[in-house]
Amino acid sequence: MRPVMFGDRVLIDGGATNPLPFDQLRGRADVVVAVDISGEGSEDRRDIPTPWECLVTTVLVMGTAITREKLKHIAPDLMVRPKVGIFRTLDFLQASAILRAAEPAKQEIKDKLTILLDA
Repeated sequence: MRPVMFGDRVLIDGGATNPLPFDQLRGRADVVVAVDISGEGSEDRRDIPTPWECLVTTVLVMGTAITREKLKHIAPDLMVRPKVGIFRTLDFLQASAILRAAEPAKQEIKDKLTILLDA
């Protein structure tokens, strides 16, 4: 998430303005699959988030609103929403647990993708 120089421009993570950029692939791909990992918060989680988590969550709330509005006008061919809501944004080091939590969606995604590719 660190800004980088590209020529004479500074590039930053575009997640704040286009958190699910599937629209950038329209006309450039046969099938567009969007993976929305924003998730829903877990009612089971009772610990207090860190100040950084609060800041990032604020950006995620804005991003969710942006995505919701964008989906009213254009949608990907397949939207994938794995159940990863029990994890927080800064839980990067729990990648294995996050992948295990998303595992149940794998067969459904395969089936839907097969239908799209066979069409």
